[in-house]
Order: sequence, then structure tokens, then C-alpha cells
Amino acid sequence: MLKNATLVLAFVFLVISCGAPEGESQSKPNIQKQESRLEASTKVNFTCFEDGQCSDSFVLSINSASDFPLYCTGYLANKNHMIVPSHCLAKASCEQIAAKTISGEILKCKSIEDHNTKIDKKKTFNGEFSVVELTPSLEGELTPVSDSKMRDFHYYQLWYVRKNLGNSGYQLRRMRYNCRKTTDNVIFPGNNYDSSVVAMKNCNLKNEAMGAAVVDTRSGEVLGLVHDAISEDKTYRRFMHGRRGTSLTLATPINCILKEFNMETKSYDDSLKYCNRPVYRPGTENFSKQLKSLFTFSSTRSIKNVFTRLTSDELTGEVKREFFAMEYEVLPYRYPRVKVCRFNPYLDRNYEVYGGDYTLGCYDEKLNVVYKETQMENSFSIYDDFGNLAIKVHY
Repeated sequence: MLKNATLVLAFVFLVISCGAPEGESQSKPNIQKQESRLEASTKVNFTCFEDGQCSDSFVLSINSASDFPLYCTGYLANKNHMIVPSHCLAKASCEQIAAKTISGEILKCKSIEDHNTKIDKKKTFNGEFSVVELTPSLEGELTPVSDSKMRDFHYYQLWYVRKNLGNSGYQLRRMRYNCRKTTDNVIFPGNNYDSSVVAMKNCNLKNEAMGAAVVDTRSGEVLGLVHDAISEDKTYRRFMHGRRGTSLTLATPINCILKEFNMETKSYDDSLKYCNRPVYRPGTENFSKQLKSLFTFSSTRSIKNVFTRLTSDELTGEVKREFFAMEYEVLPYRYPRVKVCRFNPYLDRNYEVYGGDYTLGCYDEKLNVVYKETQMENSFSIYDDFGNLAIKVHY
């Protein structure tokens, strides 16, 4: 009798120790782990830099796809749609995405919207953004979208998420000083005219601040969202009086983002054509034309193009960037006569022309010119010391 009771107790103990059958024990903990990861991610502390000064329009975007959640700055363009840089949603499904408002409300992903209008990001330098539909809809007033182009203003205010010291959560902050649009900028000269993307200075940001809202200081309306930065180019340093270069912050106009997702914009369609306008960079004829307008040469020579070229110091091997001006004359039955001179601009730490839009001298220099004449094309090109195209001119 005692022996049988002992066997029964041993069997019960064995069942309790082993738990449910093998198939059930593997499925339930996985579900609980996914749910607890998102829930734990939303419990992070998120506060305003000053009580009563923050809007629920600027939220903490939460991606709980990995063991270490990814937090970014998100913007609510309306009561249930959040715009964030696409890399902030990397590898995440809708069930792993949420947003947290400054008042502590948790909005979960209902769907991830598809692009409707394609913008050439490579040519325009617009950022890659994603739109997330959230539930429930947020109640209350939101910071509105502006109907103006970013290039219409020279000063901006940034709202962004910043990680607190000691990993004690995140804080929504307003930049203490205004960002300024760069002018006479030799790295991003298209910024000075009518490109959609705007390069700004005095506002370097951390990774979690990508997606920061660019706000018009006069109206308080959102003009654009930050998506990238141009890091220091050391090859320009010798033109900066020994100062280190800084990063230029790039922002995409908010109406261009809304147009891409077929969302309601504050601009007429005709005024949004600039969203697909290319930004020219070194190595294109159009870049040289834009760069030329930054300099006024104190000579009587007919300067037609300005370009930059990388060169390597024969003794030290140091890579340097040099500035050249070029004029050419088209001759009958012969290749064009090309004349090149090198000049030394003065740049500040933001890659802007320093001390006026002029250069004191341009010194003749011989560079190899490669000509091409076919039925389809008449052109000549100049390359740098590394085989990269410095300038190509069609005649």
C-alpha cells in the first residue's frame, strides 16, 4: 500500500517537472517572448525637455524586432499616420512597431503604407521614408504641415528625440539655436538654388534624431524631415584656414514625402515638381555650372566652368582636392582648345565661400584632356589622379 502511494507521488512529481508535451512547450514561450518584447520596449521613459512645451506630433518611434529596440524620431502628419526614416523600421513587421507620445499614449501599427509616387532618391538626394498607419487615432491638436518650400526660409528650428545620459530613457527636445541653411556651399551647391533637399549647418544630430522635424520659426509649421548628413570631407581642410569641417544636415521637404505616399499635401501639384529635380554633384557638367556661380574671378578671362579634382601628393601620398577654372574655344576641323587654371578658394568650416564670392588668382596648369567625337556625341573630359571623372563638357 505504502509502495503504491510512493509510486503515485513520484509520477505526479515527474509530470509537474516535465510540464506539457514537447510541441506545446516550444510554441507558447515564443509567443509570450514576442509580446513581452514590444510591451517592454514601449515602457521606456519618454519625456519633454520642459513641461508643457512639447507637441504630441513628435513621437518616439519604436522598433522591437531585435533584442535591442531601435528608437527614432517620428512625426505624426495626421491623427493616425507616422512618418519615419525607413531604416528605423528595418527588419520589423507591423506587429513589432509602435509609437509613444509625449503624454504617454501608446499607438500600435495597423499597417505599413506602400509608396505610390516614385521619386529618384539617387539624383534628388531625398531621404527614404516610411509611413505607418497607427491605432488608435490620436486626439488633440497636431503641429501642422507648411505649404511653403524649405528653400524659402533661411532659419529653422529642429524638434528631435535624444537619448538621456545613463540610458534613463529618451527626451523630446527643441534645438536651443536655429539651424541655418548653407549658402555658397561648394559641396552641395544645388542647395543654393531650387533643389528640393536643403543642406543645413549648426545642427549636428545623433542617430536617434534622424527623422527630426524642421519647423518654420515664424509659423511653427513643419517644413521637412531630417534624413541624413554629409560628413566632413578632409580633402577640403586646407582651404579652411586649418579648421576642421563639420557635418551638413540634409532634410527632405515634408510635402515631397506626403506626395510620394499619395497623402494630402498643402501645395498644388505644379509647385511639387521640384521634388524630382536632381541635385548635381562633382563629376557632372551641371555641377560645374552651379559651382562657377559661387566665384567671381578678378581676371578678364572667359571662365566657363569650375570643377574640383582629387590629386595625390607624390612625396607624402596625401589625397588633396583642388579647384580649377576652365575656358575652351571650339575650332573648325579641330578639337576644342581647352585652357585650365587652378585657384585656391577660402572656405569656412561649413564649406561655404569665405570672405566674399571671389578668388584672387587663377594659375595656368596642364591637365590631360580626353576627346570624344562620334555621330552621337562631341565632348571632352578631364579625370582626376584616381581615374574618376572630374568634368565632362559637350560642345
